[in-house]
Amino acid sequence: MNFDMIKREIILAARSGGDWMMGIIFFALFLAMSVIALGNNSASLSALAPALVWLAFLMSALLSFGHIFSGDYTDGTLAQSLMFRGNVLEIVISKFIAYIITALMPLWLAIPIAALLFNLSTDVIAGLMLAVLIGIPAIAAYGIFASALTMGRGSGVLIVLICTPFLIPVLIFGTNAVEVYTLQGLWSAPYKALFGLSLIGCAVAIPAASAAIKTSFE
Repeated sequence: MNFDMIKREIILAARSGGDWMMGIIFFALFLAMSVIALGNNSASLSALAPALVWLAFLMSALLSFGHIFSGDYTDGTLAQSLMFRGNVLEIVISKFIAYIITALMPLWLAIPIAALLFNLSTDVIAGLMLAVLIGIPAIAAYGIFASALTMGRGSGVLIVLICTPFLIPVLIFGTNAVEVYTLQGLWSAPYKALFGLSLIGCAVAIPAASAAIKTSFE
């Protein structure tokens, strides 16, 4: 892990002219249109809210996956980093952490505000935020992997095709976790499954992303 690279990514995101806000804007619009489409039935809104928030979060993340490595690949920054540092895994881990800080954590912090649209109870909001927080490493890891595989190709459709099979289990267990939180708490089976998915994602997808980058520059 390289703290200078993480700091650089955070500074670039802050100077991007609001590009980092696009995920939050999409997240808010998706949920607002869902509320409009479902009408004023508070029972239906409350029942569907966890799944809708999870869908909005994952789709907002998918929009940003293609930008994780593409900019550095295009302007030569990634090639220079490999030349001077040589440790591809260190670069990928730094990108992984920086992506969570700059792209996923702002979305996560927006969840309580979005929950107001659905009149959710405090317990449901807490369960939802915990579930998403536990699932974030898996989401970021698979995003890093997809971005490394497709950098230089500019194929958003390919990223969606790569990531969707890995993100569906996160969505399923994440939604189930919120449903059982009020009865079973944080130590229920869906939360453990989410934690396991994040561990597997980090253990498999991050080294695979490193291998993909090495292959691209050989």
